[in-house]
Amino acid sequence: MRTPRALYAILVALLTVLPCATQTAAQEATCSDIYEIYMTCYNGGKQMDQSGCDYLVQALGPRLIGEDGISGFSAALSTAICKRGCEDGAKRKPPMTMNQFRREFCGKMLK
Repeated sequence: MRTPRALYAILVALLTVLPCATQTAAQEATCSDIYEIYMTCYNGGKQMDQSGCDYLVQALGPRLIGEDGISGFSAALSTAICKRGCEDGAKRKPPMTMNQFRREFCGKMLK
């Protein structure tokens, strides 16, 4: 794993971006809005290993639940999507395409 300093920098960046995207998710978000969460975490995951992703997800969930306007369900969903993105990035897998993401996470609920 990279140095703790690098991990903290990634965590701060994600915690700055994700609450805005998650608030959007709670208010009639599109699948593209939710995909942004996946890609943000994917890009962060490319800079760490699996244990870094585990740490990130453990830190992210409680932080999102504390945000104004974010339901527990939205926080849990955002955390799960972030976990998948981070793990895909850490494993150096290619990111999911928008169509793959839509099939797996959005279904017929979101446009």
